[in-house]
Amino acid sequence: MRIIHTSDWHLGRRLGRIDRTDDLRRAVKQVADICQREKADVLLICGDLFEQGRADVMRDWMDQLNETFGSFLQAGGTILALTGNHDNENVAQMLHQAMKLAAPAISEKGGLLMPGRFHLFTGPTFFRLADRAGGNVQFIAMPSPTPARYLKGDDAQAYQGFDERNRALKTAYAATLEAIFAHPKFDKTCPAVLAAHIISSGAEVREQVRLGEGEAVIMPDNDLPAHLAYVALGDIHKPQTLMGLEHVRYSGSIDRMDAGEVGDEKGVVRVDIDPQTRAVAAKWMSIEATPVYRIEIHDPAAEIPSLAQTYPDHERALVTVELRYRAGRDDLNALLAELNRIFPRMYNCTPIDISGGENAASAYDGIASQTLRQTTLDYVRSQLEGDEDREDIIGLVEAFVTQLEQK
Repeated sequence: MRIIHTSDWHLGRRLGRIDRTDDLRRAVKQVADICQREKADVLLICGDLFEQGRADVMRDWMDQLNETFGSFLQAGGTILALTGNHDNENVAQMLHQAMKLAAPAISEKGGLLMPGRFHLFTGPTFFRLADRAGGNVQFIAMPSPTPARYLKGDDAQAYQGFDERNRALKTAYAATLEAIFAHPKFDKTCPAVLAAHIISSGAEVREQVRLGEGEAVIMPDNDLPAHLAYVALGDIHKPQTLMGLEHVRYSGSIDRMDAGEVGDEKGVVRVDIDPQTRAVAAKWMSIEATPVYRIEIHDPAAEIPSLAQTYPDHERALVTVELRYRAGRDDLNALLAELNRIFPRMYNCTPIDISGGENAASAYDGIASQTLRQTTLDYVRSQLEGDEDREDIIGLVEAFVTQLEQK
């Protein structure tokens, strides 16, 4: 069985004032081309298919996916996707329930999944899938750990803090995985693939980022079931292996999402599993990513005129700029206008007045270092952790912010 392992598509994402639709469409098309060229049996998407998507955004993207992957599905290929922390849980659950009407067997744990379709998993489960040669591989789907997915009854109570809640989720997540291994329909003689959206303790994350129990559910590396044929992980955007094992991997996101991913290579992992011999081979396959730059300007008059030559892809690059200028000598508005002309996709600019004895940073309206959208959504997410209506409220807030941005 040939699997294309990928994750973190974040369809519907915006970066400040920049709509990422065209970037992500190019990335998705490259993934589809790989599936066709490599004659893949399965496209595996390990979470965050959408970016807290509103229903209308998800609908438009589902039309795009149907068009892009239609020939892959018609040829017998299968798309397996699980929900991540950025997927709208309620909308994804509705989509999952609609899919069950067309493919009821998808709810049967350990059952044989119907190929040639798109399957979305919103809760932990496991199933078998046949390749085109008739061999079977088991898949374990473990979506992002949330109370709605992993804590039931009294266990889903409100906790005193994020750290307490996240420790409970970590315990429940591990127990759920163990219960799957102990399930009578789990076939220990059949090669198995874990597909999970989770942060592992040994993962390399962004520079200067230190995650603790209060920020996320973090699983110890040793709790990953490395005895399985392949462990396909999502959530961390940087592609990497864990514990020095080629079969335990994050595929990373399919495109650079912001300046935190400057220089990150993007791509997918091709995984070949022989159901008979249980032999596994994993190969990294690069795709072209959107250029992203962090630019510091110390002498605007000398540096700005040469920027277009320095960055030949300046018209499509995502750019964040730290602009040092001197009030009274430099015309800030003219400098900003020129930067916008050179970099039409500049999403972040921080002007710093160095004319006085102290640096006085000011934010440029429309391209502030923290956009209205991101600041508002981050605050609402943090305040509504564990609330059963969290995703619905976030969707309403996001729609309101979009209206403000369009005024």
